[in-house]
Amino acid sequence: MQELHRITTELQTVDLTQCSDAEIVDVAAETERAIARLTFAGDRQLVEATERDLPRKTGHRSVIQFMTHRLRVAHPMRRRDQMSATATFPNLTGEPLPESPQV
Repeated sequence: MQELHRITTELQTVDLTQCSDAEIVDVAAETERAIARLTFAGDRQLVEATERDLPRKTGHRSVIQFMTHRLRVAHPMRRRDQMSATATFPNLTGEPLPESPQV
């Protein structure tokens, strides 16, 4: 995690004025790709935390409260809806549930 934070700090402080227009577009596209990948990883972690009942074990009354107060998720309802649509949830034996069709 330290490496991730180091790279994030570097991205926040790099001097973009020296980049060409094409480089700015490439950097922005790759940054958005990284954000999407990190969001997917975070969704997996949220599913695991929920399956382990960590929101309740850490004193929160709901998953949304856990996401808001402990994890500092900016838009927890939107994130929960996104997670519900894209994450793989386990059944009671720990096996992944089949994807349900969206209508």
